[in-house]
Amino acid sequence: MTSINGEAIALLAALSNPAAAEHQKALHLRDVAFSQSDESYTNLILNFGRILACPLYEENHPDTRRSFQNKDPTSALQLDHDTTLWRQYRQMAGLLLKNSLLKPPFKSEALVANVPKFRVKLIAEDSIKNELKEILLRCMIDSDSQIRSVAGSCIASCSVTSSQPGNSMFSLNEWREIISFITSCLQNQSSGENGVDGAFNALVKLCEDRPTLLDSEALGRPLNILVPLFLQYFEASKVKYRKYSLRCLNHLIEYLPGALIVNMNAFLAGLSKLSQDPDPAVRQQVCRAIVSM
Repeated sequence: MTSINGEAIALLAALSNPAAAEHQKALHLRDVAFSQSDESYTNLILNFGRILACPLYEENHPDTRRSFQNKDPTSALQLDHDTTLWRQYRQMAGLLLKNSLLKPPFKSEALVANVPKFRVKLIAEDSIKNELKEILLRCMIDSDSQIRSVAGSCIASCSVTSSQPGNSMFSLNEWREIISFITSCLQNQSSGENGVDGAFNALVKLCEDRPTLLDSEALGRPLNILVPLFLQYFEASKVKYRKYSLRCLNHLIEYLPGALIVNMNAFLAGLSKLSQDPDPAVRQQVCRAIVSM
């Protein structure tokens, strides 16, 4: 794994500080680091991505840990004694990564009076794009459910707001392999249960926010493959997968893509069966589907 900057970990530690004054100071430091330049912005989001992808604090390079200790010895000592805190840092790093990609900050000089506002932009280097994409795919099948959720949310959110400067590389048109990766996860070909969970995390939000993206002719109409897979998960033994698949299909009802029309008989038969499901949340989703049709 590429080395993480210890100062980025120190920033996350400061942002985790419950003291109001210290937290506000940390927010200011975050904003300054993000808005100084295109380079500082890119460097920070890369470090947040690398932190998100690092499963254990102990796996960080000794230089990284030494830098963190020099910057914030108290937090470094706490993390040495309670490595479970690293999970919180990973989650926070993922959320900050998502937010900074969705809405890059204004450059610091743009905040000066009478200076036109303009946002920082992600440096358009293939190595940076590829590393961030690899990080998100790896985290989408992470062993930690919270990390999978953060990664799926980041992928979906950036895909549906791809017109924002800095994150167009995450649009489905620019990242064709994400659909095949998600489909493979649902088919349980390589990543197991974690992959199924991670794929559904992303798909629920994609179906909710921009279902037309998944029915694009330019992308080969992914729903033609996904809708039958959703219907297969009506038979899943795990309640969460039955709920996930229902939620995805419920978001498609109003749009009514061709893939759902073709499979409407199977959908209605599945709803009839799930109306007797032992889980109340599944039955609630069935009711929503019936009301929406």
